[in-house]
Amino acid sequence: MARRSAAEIPWLPRILRDLGGATSPIAAGARLAFLVRRGGHLATIVALLSGCLVTNPVDFNDPVEIPPVIVDSAKLPNGSIVKVNVDDPGANEIRLPVTIREDNVSRVLKVRTRITKSDTTIEYTCPEPELLPTGTNLRSYDIVIDKTSLNRGECARVELVVSGSFGTCQIDQYVDLRFDFAQPTDDIARATFWIWEVSGSALADAQSALRLANTCKLIDKTSSSAKSP
Repeated sequence: MARRSAAEIPWLPRILRDLGGATSPIAAGARLAFLVRRGGHLATIVALLSGCLVTNPVDFNDPVEIPPVIVDSAKLPNGSIVKVNVDDPGANEIRLPVTIREDNVSRVLKVRTRITKSDTTIEYTCPEPELLPTGTNLRSYDIVIDKTSLNRGECARVELVVSGSFGTCQIDQYVDLRFDFAQPTDDIARATFWIWEVSGSALADAQSALRLANTCKLIDKTSSSAKSP
């Protein structure tokens, strides 16, 4: 630890002069606080009062990585139900547009999508598509679903997870456990949407509507059982 004399610190005599009018330790403390608020050199003042001038650099911890966020939109908030009629003319694809916020604008993100019907997972992409930096903290992504893959009059669940720290992507018996695994585990954004296929009489009467709703419940029950030890 290096010592410096008053002559080497040009503004020290002024500080000492300003403090010199204090008639007691309490008054000196109040005077010092005033000088600091007025723009004094707090770190150097404290070091001088302790008899030493600290010259070693201070190391700060690395900045905390903020997880990405899937932004709720007015048209498609998280948890939305999207009604689809596979008999409607037009494109055979359904597109669910989402916006991801990532405050680390230079980081590459990866996107995993899982679409589950009452009886099976119908889509899981591996390796995952990447979301490259755009120069801003917002990035866009479309979840694309083939209408012909849906069961008529039934429900399907669409899950989206986004992270910059996913584990290894593999298609095997552990694929469901790996789907949303990231390290650190909180570096992830999640969203879930529900597809109701309503062609024919899917919602025409209470019995048909109940059948559709029960397929949603079956998906949740099957998923919970698969994750249980």
